[in-house]
Amino acid sequence: MRRGERRGAGGPRQGSPVPAGKASLEEPPDGATAGRASGPGAGRRSTESEVYDDGTNTFFWRAHTLTVLFILTCVLGYVTLLEETPRDTAYNTKRGIVASILVFLCFGVTQAKDGPFSRPHPAYWRFWLCVSVVYELFLIFILFQDTTVARVPQSADLLSLHHQVLPSSTWGAWRISLDSGPPHPHHVCPSLHCRVFVPTRQRRRPHTPGHTHAFGTLAELSRRHQQHVASLTRALALQTVQDGRQFLKYVDPKLGVPLPERDYGGNCLIYDADNESDPFHNVWDKLDGFVPAHFLGWYLKTLMIRDWWMCTIVSVMFEFLEYSLEHQLPNFSECWWDHWIMDVLVCNGLGIYCGMKTLEWLSLKTYKWQGLWNIPTYKGKMKRIAFQFTPYSWVRFEWKPASSLRRWLAVCGIILVFLLAELNTFYLKFVLWMPPEHYLVLLRLVFFVNVGGVAMREIYDFMDDPKLHKKLGQQAWLVAAITVTELLIVVKYDPHTLTLSLPFYISQCWTLGSVLVLTWTVWRFFLRDITLRYKETRRQKQQSRGDQGRAGGDVDGHLPGPEDPPGPVEPERAGVPAPN
Repeated sequence: MRRGERRGAGGPRQGSPVPAGKASLEEPPDGATAGRASGPGAGRRSTESEVYDDGTNTFFWRAHTLTVLFILTCVLGYVTLLEETPRDTAYNTKRGIVASILVFLCFGVTQAKDGPFSRPHPAYWRFWLCVSVVYELFLIFILFQDTTVARVPQSADLLSLHHQVLPSSTWGAWRISLDSGPPHPHHVCPSLHCRVFVPTRQRRRPHTPGHTHAFGTLAELSRRHQQHVASLTRALALQTVQDGRQFLKYVDPKLGVPLPERDYGGNCLIYDADNESDPFHNVWDKLDGFVPAHFLGWYLKTLMIRDWWMCTIVSVMFEFLEYSLEHQLPNFSECWWDHWIMDVLVCNGLGIYCGMKTLEWLSLKTYKWQGLWNIPTYKGKMKRIAFQFTPYSWVRFEWKPASSLRRWLAVCGIILVFLLAELNTFYLKFVLWMPPEHYLVLLRLVFFVNVGGVAMREIYDFMDDPKLHKKLGQQAWLVAAITVTELLIVVKYDPHTLTLSLPFYISQCWTLGSVLVLTWTVWRFFLRDITLRYKETRRQKQQSRGDQGRAGGDVDGHLPGPEDPPGPVEPERAGVPAPN
């Protein structure tokens, strides 16, 4: 139902307050107010702010379906009848795809179902809902592309790789050949039957204990040889042309190119005494443009989750995930102070603190809305326009994870999806060869900022008011589907990275943590409840036995003894002696 229809179908009159049950984060669905008065969600009234709205319905709030349809028809007619079609197949394909997406967005913005938010405009949130559908379809298309080798490197390619990867000044001449013979002990790529032979120096000298070659000890030479073999293996793997990665070239020609790895670990000294000019250079190297982005991201996540404990748990758990998965992605390898001081305390902690202060202000703020043309002063009109980009009202989320098993599992699922979406950001960049500073990465983050808040509100409504929200919200459903699809893309495009086994001590830590969480769950929602029910049943039985004993004594003519409580005594009347 549109805003004008909602106001016209019995909305509050001018100057009358909206009931507290009507003040969801934006307007709740029809009939929600009456259901909350006596249903299980009646307690939510205390978490919702009161809203005063004069109910003004202006041109701004209308859907304009006929206007959008007329403009769309005119544009398509111009392209068909007046514009000359270019004779570039690739360009026409791109333009046709973009036009199809724009037509779908026009339909969704005018015809899609409204979500829980209405500021700055319901059409804004309908737009992001349609973008979610387009993004999910794009991910499905990428998921169904081929990931097998489309081009086998030739000997010239291998020699060029040899010159790029292996410095000739250090290792001399390498002999690389292609044949169909049996595997060699130094077999690097069995599918290509390529052999990489260990280089030999022209003048061999017998090795004696303590003897050092010109390029280091034999152990050092062996270690460097293994590193170069691994580098050559990665370089050969990067020569494969995969459809999904190369498809991104149609979006941006700069994509589809292997990325250089950047290790954030290395020297972890906060104060490097060996560097006299700048002893804090390790700290300054970590202070890049991602630090303010990190802070802003956690500020917005706090506005989505609206709970300090959940935000802190997600923040700390992600750092543990980085520790656990740094053997898969070198980007996760950071210094200890980068993990716990810069990330958890400074960026995450400061973002969560500012977010909680903003939540406190939004909870205490008075939401009094007046039509723009009903405000007499220009200053008031400008203030009203600015506040159009703030929520219509506010709801304090009370997750209460320990109140029931259903809410506990739901909160654990929310935390899991949050962590999975965070990990997908890094793994997608790795498997699809997208630089961290690319605009597609930034657009994905902007997308999740806009759809995440709506999804969290729909999940909270689904959990807190199950009788009124029997279905999971449309945006929450899409966000869950997108997160799972991104994970499947990572699994398909780089299964070898994901199947790298965890170090033994890390697997032990995760096993211990899982056992502790499972043990607490069983105790809290099963054993503890059984114990409490047993104690309550026993107490009721003892009380009923006592009541039956007292009733039986009265029936048998038991006279009250000195230990029995005295009965009611009738007070003496004035001037009348008490009866014997």
